[in-house]
Amino acid sequence: MPLDEASEHFGSPFTAAAHPTDAPASSAHTPQMLGWTPTHAGLLDDLENGDCLPQPTGATADRWT
Repeated sequence: MPLDEASEHFGSPFTAAAHPTDAPASSAHTPQMLGWTPTHAGLLDDLENGDCLPQPTGATADRWT
């Protein structure tokens, strides 16, 4: 999409110019820099197994079963 069309779509030239920016990210630098190794399950595994949220208790617990 040309910048003038993107400016109209997003409402400002600044916002339009910021959206096509390619900004890949990686967490590889953190363990290297800090000498740290993760010891727990990763995010995707945690989400898949449902361990990321505490189990509800009390009066509203029956809503989650």
